[in-house]
This record gives sequence, structure tokens and C-alpha cells, in this order.
Amino acid sequence: MTGRTRESTAKARFSALLLAVFAAIALVLAAIGIYGVMSYLVTQRTREIGIRIALGARSLDALKLVVRRGAALAGAGILIGATLALAATRALAALLRSGRAVVSGEAGRSGNLRGDRRRVGPGGPDGELPSGAARYLGGTLTGPAFGVAASHV
Repeated sequence: MTGRTRESTAKARFSALLLAVFAAIALVLAAIGIYGVMSYLVTQRTREIGIRIALGARSLDALKLVVRRGAALAGAGILIGATLALAATRALAALLRSGRAVVSGEAGRSGNLRGDRRRVGPGGPDGELPSGAARYLGGTLTGPAFGVAASHV
């Protein structure tokens, strides 16, 4: 019984592992990108920070200056990413609700053995998804899209 269970879930486990690996790579790349941007910003303002400290500013003030600038950039990136993710989610949900694909010569997908063009929707020949499926699929796109957009700030 364990062998059958393992065989039946092998594809799902592999997909989950692949997704986890790519998510980890994306996280590392995002962290490297953020480090690079912050390093560049500090390098550009090195003279200004040095002059401020020479005139009596504390190191904490210089740190606040850098962190405030980084937080402003991160906030702008999150705002833009969330807006684009919401727009993409709505567009994909609308496509799932009313979009129709043209399938040509694929008997397995269209059920048409003659090979002529036939319009087939995402839910079958009538193009309708089960009730609530488009809403569900559209809602699940927000999370991953937001996460990816926010990680590239």
C-alpha cells in the first residue's frame, strides 16, 4: 500500500520540490539584488555621510538616513508590485471566465477526430468552468504574484 501511495504522489512531490528549489533561488537572487542596490546607494552618499559625521551627527543618524532611503524604495516596490499583481489577477480571472482557445487537430483535447478547427473553452466545448472555479483560480494568483513582485524590490 505504501508503494502505491508513493507512486501516486511522486509527481506532486517532485513538483513541490521543484517549486521549493526555484523559490529558494528567487529568494537568494532578491536578497543579492537588494544588497547591491543598498550598497550602491551608500557608496553614492559616502561623502555626504562623512561630512554629516564630521559636523557632529551621530552614527545612528547616518544609519537612519540609509535605512529610511531603503524603506522608501522597498515601500514603492511593494506598492507597484501589489498594484501589478492585482491587475494581473483580475485580467487572468477574466480570461478564465470568458476566454476561449482555438484547438486545431487535437482529438484528445477537442474531441474532434476530423482535425478541423473547433473552439473549445477551458471547461470543455461549452467553455464554462465549474461554478466558482474562475473566482478561486483568480484569487490564488494574488499570493504568488504578490510574493514575486515584492521580492524584487
